[in-house]
Amino acid sequence: MNAPVLASSGTSTVAAPLHSSSSQIPPDQAVTAQSLPQPARSDSGAAVNAFFEKWGVPLGGMFLTGIIGYFSALLPLKDNINENKTEISVAKKEIEHVKEDVKRMEGDVGKIPALSTDIAVIRAKLEMTETRGKK
Repeated sequence: MNAPVLASSGTSTVAAPLHSSSSQIPPDQAVTAQSLPQPARSDSGAAVNAFFEKWGVPLGGMFLTGIIGYFSALLPLKDNINENKTEISVAKKEIEHVKEDVKRMEGDVGKIPALSTDIAVIRAKLEMTETRGKK
């Protein structure tokens, strides 16, 4: 900060004393909060504050209640899904066993014509043996 130079009637000039942070400033040069420029306040900010003062807590409470309700409903749903997965896997194993039984039965049923033929051949041999034995 440049200090103003005081002129005197003599041949030399004397500079005005510089103010340090520890020296006192005259009241007319002091900066106060009142002397600072104030920002303009908008009415929209007041309207937003009034809205949140009136509706903020109820809306926030409803939001939190919704989140709590969602997760409260989700937990039993997960348990039911896990139970269904278990039941599905058990049913799948039972179906596989039934398929194996059906394949085995199909194999057995497929042998019936051959068995019938064998039985017919045996009967024919038996009848021929009986007819030879009677003669």
